[in-house]
Amino acid sequence: KMEFEEGLFSALKPAVEVCDQQIKNVVESQNVLQTYIQSLSAELDKAPVTDIPGLKQYNAKLSLTKKRLEKITTIVNRINARLESIRTMVRKKGPIIPEPTQDSKSKDDVEPESPGIPSVSDLLNWEDAT
Repeated sequence: KMEFEEGLFSALKPAVEVCDQQIKNVVESQNVLQTYIQSLSAELDKAPVTDIPGLKQYNAKLSLTKKRLEKITTIVNRINARLESIRTMVRKKGPIIPEPTQDSKSKDDVEPESPGIPSVSDLLNWEDAT
């Protein structure tokens, strides 16, 4: 049983670390985007919508994008909470496998490649697909 736990932990650890880093990147980009959208929305609220032709539909698109971003932020926050729960469990239980030292790493050890970080537009399109 212990060998199974160790194998499972060692198999999942790199994927969880990559996922965690990607989530941090998404949260950071969402915060920047949300700040920009709020700033733009405030500027649009100052101008009367009826004075500029076509602005009304762009304002509606901006509102829709803001709602999508809020949904994605909620999803990312849930994922962060789950990862934090996993981290807490691992901290309480202690490491199953000791971390390798520089001396114990061979030259043949290769770090797993991390998949590309999805863009915000990919996430928005993903939200439409679900």
